[in-house]
Amino acid sequence: MVLLIPVNGWLAGKVKNLHGPQMKNKDGRVKLMSEILSGIKVLKLYAWEPSFFGPVNKIRDREMVVLRKAAFSYKTLINEGNINRNKTTCNFVDLLLS
Repeated sequence: MVLLIPVNGWLAGKVKNLHGPQMKNKDGRVKLMSEILSGIKVLKLYAWEPSFFGPVNKIRDREMVVLRKAAFSYKTLINEGNINRNKTTCNFVDLLLS
């Protein structure tokens, strides 16, 4: 149990480091969505919706990459008392399936 304290610290640092990029991606997505929603009448009038799907999806994909990394690290951190080969494998499979 005492040997897991450094692992816990390392994982907590990893989760903390992923928080910044996660917020940056979220801010970019919210900013773009605010622009889209403020000009929704123009978008609908000229049928520009498909041209905005790409940028929104790119930002969302970047955000999901960071969220998956953070979720894997956080889940491992929560299960620190049960870290063993099987539990880590289960976390990895959960990450891939989500």
